[in-house]
Amino acid sequence: MSLIEKLGGIKTSYCFDNEDQKAKVVAQYLVKRASYDFYTEHMRDSGAGYGYGYEALYLEFETIGWFISTRKGRYKKGNGALELLFREEDGDLLYQHTITFRGTIDNNNSDKLRIEHRHRQGIGKYYYIELTGVPFLVLNKTATIEFRAFEGDEED
Repeated sequence: MSLIEKLGGIKTSYCFDNEDQKAKVVAQYLVKRASYDFYTEHMRDSGAGYGYGYEALYLEFETIGWFISTRKGRYKKGNGALELLFREEDGDLLYQHTITFRGTIDNNNSDKLRIEHRHRQGIGKYYYIELTGVPFLVLNKTATIEFRAFEGDEED
């Protein structure tokens, strides 16, 4: 039993793809993680903000090489999104989940999406993606998760 499984992670067997290619997956798990969100606003002479933490379900996986390609989309410059399409074995769409972020797909400010290089050459990638809002029944029926990444091209 792996360390992740000892800590409550569930081994999965999803196929991951985008429009161009299928991911070469080394390992994949569903895990519970602590997460957070916050909001701040600064005015001329004052500021306000709040933050909170919560427990969320994450999909963590490692691939050999980069497989998520980005394209220009319907987001303002400097913003982007990762759309996840959950598909059944026959290819029928079960559910669509979108994570928006500021920055680029592999360098953003969101705790909901992280992509880390395994080493300097960038041969391996670690991904973790928050699945808050995705029904468990969808995860149970899913065979393939299709990734569509967009980076903004419209001016602010």
